[in-house]
Amino acid sequence: MVNKNVSLIAGFILCACFITAQAEFYPERIYRERAKTSLNAEWKFFRGTPTGTPSDSAYSTSGWESVAIPHSASYDAPTPNGEGAAYIGMCWYRKVFSVPPSKHKGKIFIEFEGAMQSANVWLNGKQLGAHSTSGYTWFGFDITGKASLAGPNVLAVQLDNTPSKEIPPGRVAGDPTPADYYLYSGVYRDVWLVTTDQCYIPPYGQQISVPAATASAASAQVRIKTTVTSATAGSVTVRYVIANPSNKGILIDSMTNDLAAGQTYLFDKVTSAIQSPALWSPTTPSLYTLYTQVFKDGQLVDDYVDRFGVRWCTWTPEDAFALNGVPTVLKGASLHQSIGWIESALPRSRYAKEVGLVKEMGANLIRCAHFPRDPSFYNACDELGMLVMVEVPTWGTAKTSYPDIFWKRLDTCMVEMIQVGYNHPSILAWGIFNEPWTGYDDPTQLPYLTKTAHQLDSTRMTYVADNQRNIPAILASADIEGMNYGDLNGPCASLKARTINTEYHEGWVKWC
Repeated sequence: MVNKNVSLIAGFILCACFITAQAEFYPERIYRERAKTSLNAEWKFFRGTPTGTPSDSAYSTSGWESVAIPHSASYDAPTPNGEGAAYIGMCWYRKVFSVPPSKHKGKIFIEFEGAMQSANVWLNGKQLGAHSTSGYTWFGFDITGKASLAGPNVLAVQLDNTPSKEIPPGRVAGDPTPADYYLYSGVYRDVWLVTTDQCYIPPYGQQISVPAATASAASAQVRIKTTVTSATAGSVTVRYVIANPSNKGILIDSMTNDLAAGQTYLFDKVTSAIQSPALWSPTTPSLYTLYTQVFKDGQLVDDYVDRFGVRWCTWTPEDAFALNGVPTVLKGASLHQSIGWIESALPRSRYAKEVGLVKEMGANLIRCAHFPRDPSFYNACDELGMLVMVEVPTWGTAKTSYPDIFWKRLDTCMVEMIQVGYNHPSILAWGIFNEPWTGYDDPTQLPYLTKTAHQLDSTRMTYVADNQRNIPAILASADIEGMNYGDLNGPCASLKARTINTEYHEGWVKWC
């Protein structure tokens, strides 16, 4: 029997039905109470260091190039030599924008999905802040009270992609075989303007998972953790509507709590069971949609739309790897992001094509070598049925150590990577390092990254891509031992219970 409350949200579901049926998911088109606006068009660009003070709002960009985001500071021939000659150094971007009219006067955010690699950002001549964690992770700024609501605003971005031992991946000129880390350049992923009410869900403030302990082909519960921040005191209700892959509302649930002024509260809800769920897998990439609405004192103030898959993984020495209770052989490839002359500045539409090509090979797994990806890449993997292993940006060099700031930034990379990827059913495991160097003996650094990953995401394992395979501190650092250039036909038991061939020039990626 259909819950009578479904009729209350029928219009909301039907309005979104056509949009979510498109080939690529654009959540900014579905929001009702919040506004997510693309800032990709009509930027001014200068390669190098211009004269004067380009961060000033009144600075003249006469002579600067007109560009659109995603953008690279250089576009080179699709050859190894062309890639190696990619631009390294400083560049500047400027954007004039207006805050779109809204019925709420609340919060305003700027979000960058990726910019290479050390960024300084100004708004209307005043510095918002900097992001030097990595060029491969997202960052954003709260510009509430700093952005003009009446007139145009000027956003200025200074980027420097000079390789540094202090910034992951930590590659510098002179390192051997640097080809896996041509850092490329530019604001190469989307930029967004987000406006919300004073009571709102922060960016990446909602996590969706399916508890494996209660999941089966017969039924599955969904755990939803929603962070809400409110500038003023009041009663806050979070209402959830889960729609099945046909976009029919099947579950409605809610939670209410009183928030004090300035309080941030985590609503943690395990829903009633979805009966006979459509399971997500590489052969059946079924996606559910979660519509979240936030009410303050009875008034709708924010909404949030995301997708998830009902799927769970187990991996034991007795039963090997199983997806949704079915033993599964994984076949895959390591994949870089750069595409010839456009380097890393891929449009969103390109990711589905890249994933589709790997799918046509017969693969069901992609290892993201060796850095986090654009959210649109994960969307494509969700939609097409491609499992993913994602890792923080690293590549150890023989007998090389890194300064403390590198490790702090790498840990922040883990946080930013998981924030973006958590709700994607395609993501299987988090990688903590690619090829730790010979002589590694620190028992704290790599396990610390695994600890951070587990604290943020208890539903996924971690892996280390290891080309040594004989150093105890590396073998003990992660849940999964990834073997780079090791033959899985050898004695797997000499390593650990969970072993994967993460890089090999012959054969498939297989689980031991």
